[in-house]
Amino acid sequence: MLRFSAAWGVAQPAAQEFIERSRSALYRRGEGLSGSAWAAGEPLWVSDVSADARARHKVRAGLAGGAFVFPLIADGRTLGVLSFSRSGVRQADPRLLRTMRVVGSQLAL
Repeated sequence: MLRFSAAWGVAQPAAQEFIERSRSALYRRGEGLSGSAWAAGEPLWVSDVSADARARHKVRAGLAGGAFVFPLIADGRTLGVLSFSRSGVRQADPRLLRTMRVVGSQLAL
């Protein structure tokens, strides 16, 4: 299970509500955006969370926009997942996805 650990965000009601709701969130492998990145062992870029069924928690919290989630991997095991949300739709950046594969493996050491 993945369990919420820490967050920071802008001082907007929707962002703060999302953080508060996330404090009790648990994700099994393959559940939600975080569980999907954990299961795949690969970064996950969602341009528009309102169009992705895995992101219902974010949409309910009023955080429609994009999300970027990447696993922290050491010795072939995912030890955690970092998740970033933003307002507005943004297309995937292939260079950033490649870079975060490397960063995720370094952060987990």
